[in-house]
Amino acid sequence: MILKIDIVLAAYSELRISGLTSSPLPEEIELAVRRLDNMMLGWRNKNLCVSYNRSASYSDIDPNQDSGLNDTDMFAVVANLAKNLCSSFGKACPQQTLADAKEGYDNLFSVVVPARESNPYLPLGTGRAFGNTFAYKYKFQDNDKNAPDNCDTYSLIVGQTDYFSVDFNGYLLEGNTIESFVVEDGQGVSVPASNEVDGVINFEAIGVYTGFAPIKITVTSTPSGRVLPETVNFNVTLT
Repeated sequence: MILKIDIVLAAYSELRISGLTSSPLPEEIELAVRRLDNMMLGWRNKNLCVSYNRSASYSDIDPNQDSGLNDTDMFAVVANLAKNLCSSFGKACPQQTLADAKEGYDNLFSVVVPARESNPYLPLGTGRAFGNTFAYKYKFQDNDKNAPDNCDTYSLIVGQTDYFSVDFNGYLLEGNTIESFVVEDGQGVSVPASNEVDGVINFEAIGVYTGFAPIKITVTSTPSGRVLPETVNFNVTLT
């Protein structure tokens, strides 16, 4: 098990040559965990799917939380977090760290979309609406402690209508609410209707064309004005 503090301490250790301590203060550890959370969320929104456990919220940071990170991804995450921390402290990043960050990041991508393993605890994409409201989709994972290596992908059949929800409460700053949101659908999935209830974006999705079909939801929070994007992935099939 790799804790978030393990990643943070490894990143600070990478930066000793830049004059940053390898024994960071508690507030420096919290800053680094927050940067780590934001970095991993940013990667996910680019459809870069790395196993990672999010913090409970932006203001609830636990350095001793299990990161969910796999050993094979540790190098890339540590190097890129170290790179991000350089800008936080106004330090020049070592050239080797920059090179490691780029190499590690590039190696996380694959030209082949990974196939999802069959899991009897996952829903089959046949949610139903209750009256005129949106049905909430709940996913049930098995007992694996780590998140899957690929992003959550929902299944739709061409012509099928289903209902989904994305909860942004974990990423809203304390005291913030969603002021507005935009849903950008693609050619593979149409989103004819959506709404927001208590920080949760509910939307109706219709399968249009077969293939991998991501949609993007972007919310703007108030009063901070913080913009939060989230990608929802669909696999559309004929049957």
